Amino acid sequence: MFIMGWQSYILFYTNDKRKKYILDLITKHNFATDEMWQRNEVGEEIIAVIDFKLSDSIPKQYQHYQGAILCGNGGGRNCTFNWFSRFRVRCIPYESKCERWFVFQQDAEPKKLIHYYTYWRFDESGTMIELCDKLSYKQY
Repeated sequence: MFIMGWQSYILFYTNDKRKKYILDLITKHNFATDEMWQRNEVGEEIIAVIDFKLSDSIPKQYQHYQGAILCGNGGGRNCTFNWFSRFRVRCIPYESKCERWFVFQQDAEPKKLIHYYTYWRFDESGTMIELCDKLSYKQY
């Protein structure tokens, strides 16, 4: 078991079917067995699962994707990257330079950006619950 700091992930998808596949993988990751955890097949629980549209400033190697799921966990970085790699999901670490890759909309309030996305959480049974599709993201 590896305990480390927070890691955020960008999981790219090409269509809605692939997006659902990624969300199902996140659920399976979060409800893995104790044996899988002990064998370091999964990291800590993946939380803050958010679906973003991609902006025009996305680098060329990612322009064929329709969108991306952003999420993170508090530990088990290598295990989590390996989990997505094993199921053939394009996963890269989120860095501050990536912020410009996602669609922002200007709100009526000056200097306040609104990020348009869908945010999910998990209930005890592993079902993903959609919370909202618009949240205030950053105050400048």
